[in-house]
Amino acid sequence: MLAAFALMVTTLSVTAGQPAASNVPAGFEDTLIDTLDQPMGLAWTPDGRLLIPRRTGKLGVYVDEVRLETAALDLSAVLCTEVERGLQGVAVHPDFETTNWIYLFYTYDKYGGCDRSETTGPVNRISRFVLPPSSIIDPLSEVVLLESTPLAAAAHNSGNLEFGPDGYLYATMGDGRNVASAQRTDDLWGNVLRMTDTGDIPPGNAFSGAGTARCHLSGEVPVGSPPGTQCQEIYAYGFRNPFRFAVDPNVASTRLFVNDVGATDWEEVNEITSAGGNFGWADREGP
Repeated sequence: MLAAFALMVTTLSVTAGQPAASNVPAGFEDTLIDTLDQPMGLAWTPDGRLLIPRRTGKLGVYVDEVRLETAALDLSAVLCTEVERGLQGVAVHPDFETTNWIYLFYTYDKYGGCDRSETTGPVNRISRFVLPPSSIIDPLSEVVLLESTPLAAAAHNSGNLEFGPDGYLYATMGDGRNVASAQRTDDLWGNVLRMTDTGDIPPGNAFSGAGTARCHLSGEVPVGSPPGTQCQEIYAYGFRNPFRFAVDPNVASTRLFVNDVGATDWEEVNEITSAGGNFGWADREGP
């Protein structure tokens, strides 16, 4: 099964320019199927559809290596796309065949204007949508699971989404260009987050009990996060810009490899095997 999945991945080449000649191992192919501007990731549904979000807001769907003419969803009207903002990530529910649920991470223009402001800036949002067999998503199927506080900068958003073997949804949130945030545990910045498929807090996250709270925003009303409390959404912290990560498919427990974009000297690949780890930024970088 893993070999078949690897073969499917290696038949895909999505580039912003001309494809380069490549030599691939015996038994594999490298076939250009599309040329896209700013693709941000990919995810497969169990029925073989390939989902590719573009930073500018469209979620493309491919069937038999052909992109459908109409995007599954276009969020450009509610999106902020300056610098590193935009539609950042996609994940497919482990039981998609029953639920038809997919998840998107995007920069939502909540207050209008896409400001760089701690009070009126856009927010990073994680939402669940229904992807029907028609591959056309009804925007009204959106269920918002998490929103950040407003973005005072337009970089270090991160925004990767993946389900772990535990059935929980993992997400990355960069430090928002505020180096002090990554060592704070009373906000969502600079962290790997973990939640259930409905946005609740699973058991075993880094912080729970007295002195902790939900730190996401629900609608217009802040939930939890009084100053000094620790955020229950956090799984691991101390990251600069954990732009992408991978889940090890060969172990029953959750093992993540988190790619943290470096500042000046180091690019990091961090291994996470349990909750609560502090990965150093901004106190340290590299080994």
